[in-house]
Amino acid sequence: MSQHDMTVDTAFGQDVQDSLQALASTSKGGTAPSTPYAGQQWLDDSASPWVLKIYDGAVTLAKLDGTGTSGHVLTSNGIGVAPSYQAAGSGDLLSTNNLSDVANIATSRTNLGLGSLAVKNTINNDDWSGTDLSVANGGTGTSILTDGGILLGSGTGAITATAVLADGEMIVGDGTTDPSIESGATLRASIGVAIGSDVQAHSAVLDATTASFLIADESKLDGIEALADVTDATNIAAAGGLLSGNNLSDVGTAATALSNLGGIGAATTDTLTNKTIDANGTGNAISNIDIGNAIAASQAEAEAGTDNTKLVTPLRVKQAITTLGGGGLTLGTELATTSGTSQTIGSIPAGTKKITVTCASMETNSAGDLELRLGDSGGVEATGYICSCHEFNEASSPEVHASTTGFVINYLDSSQLVIGAFELTLEDSSSNTWICAYQVTMNGGDRTQFGTGSKSLSGELTQISFVGGTFDGGAINISYQ
Repeated sequence: MSQHDMTVDTAFGQDVQDSLQALASTSKGGTAPSTPYAGQQWLDDSASPWVLKIYDGAVTLAKLDGTGTSGHVLTSNGIGVAPSYQAAGSGDLLSTNNLSDVANIATSRTNLGLGSLAVKNTINNDDWSGTDLSVANGGTGTSILTDGGILLGSGTGAITATAVLADGEMIVGDGTTDPSIESGATLRASIGVAIGSDVQAHSAVLDATTASFLIADESKLDGIEALADVTDATNIAAAGGLLSGNNLSDVGTAATALSNLGGIGAATTDTLTNKTIDANGTGNAISNIDIGNAIAASQAEAEAGTDNTKLVTPLRVKQAITTLGGGGLTLGTELATTSGTSQTIGSIPAGTKKITVTCASMETNSAGDLELRLGDSGGVEATGYICSCHEFNEASSPEVHASTTGFVINYLDSSQLVIGAFELTLEDSSSNTWICAYQVTMNGGDRTQFGTGSKSLSGELTQISFVGGTFDGGAINISYQ
C-alpha cells in the first residue's frame, strides 16, 4: 500500500487519490511516514504481527515502534484526554514481569507468587499450619482439648474443656456462671434430694419389711427392746401401746371404747344433748367458741341467702342488709337556697338505688318554672325528661304542666314557698333509668302540685340540681340508700 505526505501538488487528481488511499489504509508500510501529524496512526507491517502506532506530535513514530522504548505500555488518561505511553510498572502484565509463559500453568503461577494451595479444591489438615483459629472465625480458639472432657463455651473466647468426670460426678449449672462438677452431698443438695430434708435415709429397721414407715412410726418401735415378747403387756405398756387394761377394753363396742378413751360420754347417736363444748380448754361455752377455722360465708353468699351450711359474721350481715336495701336511709347535708341560679347536691355514692329530695320553704325572687334535674359524672343533664305535673288550687280549675327539661313545678310569684318531697327510684341500672314521683305545696297549702316522670342518664347518678330564677330563701336536702 502506498503512502502520502498529505500535501496536494500540481498533479491534483493523482495526489488526492494517493492521500485518500493512505488515510484508508492507516498509512500501512514497513517504515514510518516521513511527514507525520499529531494523532496520525501508522500500521507497521515490517514484522508479524502488525503493530498499530500513534504519533503524539512530539515524539517520532520511531520512538513508538517498540524498538527504542521497550517495556512502555499505552495508558489511558481519562475521558476526552489522549492516551500516552508510560514505562511499565511491576503490576503490568508483561512477559518480563510475571507472564513469561502463560501457556505453562506452573510457570505462570510461580511468576504471580502463588503456591500450590491456589490450585486445591479443598483444604485439609496437611494444608493448615497457622495459629489457632478464633471462635469468631468459626474455630475453637485452642489447639488442645482434654480427652473425655466436656466442652464449655466462653463467648468469643476459646472453648475450654472440663476434666474427665469421675464415677458418680455430674455437671451442675447455677444459671449464671460456668457449670461445676459435683458429687455426693453437694450434688444431692444442688438437685434437691438432700437426705433428711428431701428424701428419707435408709434404716436397718426397714430391712426385713416391705412396708413404708415414717420417722414417727419408727420411734414407736424404738421403745421395744430387742427380741421382746410383743404379747407381754409390760413390754407393750412401756412402749406406750394400746392395751385393753388401760384404754381399749372393748374396741368392738363404740360406747365402751369411747368411755375408756375419756370421751364425752357413752354416745349412741350423732346428736349431743345437754353437753358443754370446751372450745379452748378453759371451759368456754359454745357462745365463745373460736370460729377462726370454720367456713364463713362470703359477701356474695351472704347477700344471696341460699347457703345454709356456712357461718355469717356481723360484717357480712351488715353488707347484706346494706346491699338489699334494709340498712335504712343516709341523710345528706342540708343546702341553703338563699342565692344563685341553681342549687346542686353532689357526691351521691355509687350503688344508690333510692333518693328522697326534700324542699324546706325554698323560694326564688321571680315567677317561672322550677325544675329538678339529674346528673352523672359528666354533669347535670337538661334533656330527655318525660314529666307531667298536675296543679290544684282554690281559685281555679286543675292545670297540667309538662316538661322535657326536668321534673317541673309551676312557680307563680316570688312570694311562694315550696314545701314538699321528690322520690327518685332506680328502675333499670343498665340504662341508669330513674322514676320520679313528687308532691309539693305552696302559699300555706292553698296550691298543691303532683308530678311523675322518668329520666335515663348517660352514667350512674351522682348529683341532683334545682334550676329556675334566682334563689333567695329556704333549704334543700337528700336522704338515700
